[in-house]
Amino acid sequence: MSITFFVAGQESDVDMNLANSNAWALLEWIGLTPDHGGSIPARELAALTRRRLWPGLRERGDEGIPPSLHTAPGRCTLIDCGRDAGYFQERATQLLQLADSAGDGTITWG
Repeated sequence: MSITFFVAGQESDVDMNLANSNAWALLEWIGLTPDHGGSIPARELAALTRRRLWPGLRERGDEGIPPSLHTAPGRCTLIDCGRDAGYFQERATQLLQLADSAGDGTITWG
């Protein structure tokens, strides 16, 4: 499953699609309550994202997660590909571009 961030009511080339777990973690990282769907005024999202990308703040909580493999006899194998350090900074920058492109619009995700 995945969550797409987009400008409500507009076609855009900068929509962003993330795996559910990454989208929830990104929303939490920028200071929003994670949910499978929601919306926020683009200017408010831009302000939250810019604040989180300030030097000194952007590194906190963005250390990454190492890949892992979980196995047990008679059970399925679970592979977690992990997340690179700096992932949230990269995605937050893309989300900021989306918010800036929306002007007075609304960013929606779901």
